[in-house]
Amino acid sequence: MTREIKFRGITVNTNEVVYSMTISKGTIKRKRNDYFFEVGENKWVGVIPESIGQFTGKKDIEGIDIYEGDILNGDAGILVVKFGEFDNKKEYANNGVGVGFYLERNGKCEYSLTTKLLLIYKLKVVGNIYQSELVK
Repeated sequence: MTREIKFRGITVNTNEVVYSMTISKGTIKRKRNDYFFEVGENKWVGVIPESIGQFTGKKDIEGIDIYEGDILNGDAGILVVKFGEFDNKKEYANNGVGVGFYLERNGKCEYSLTTKLLLIYKLKVVGNIYQSELVK
């Protein structure tokens, strides 16, 4: 099984959302050190570092790709997709600690991100934390 690795970010100059499989950190024309996405053959754009999110490998109930930083809404309410170490005793019988993509509500882990969970709660992408008023 292969995993598609791709990223989403927001451009520095136009605030538009862009997608790429290639990220670079460096300088262009002596500008400050920053992150860049390759959006076409030999075409790179600067992206806001905090806006970079990785594709989770999952899709919402409408078939839309889910990225780190996305806001999901459905029968479980509003949840934010995060990545990292999380503590979730509801799902893990051992010490409750997992690492990976998880769903957060009010700064606390609610669930690990699974296809089953997306279907059960009919979750769909309604925005992302970098462009939405839902979480501000």
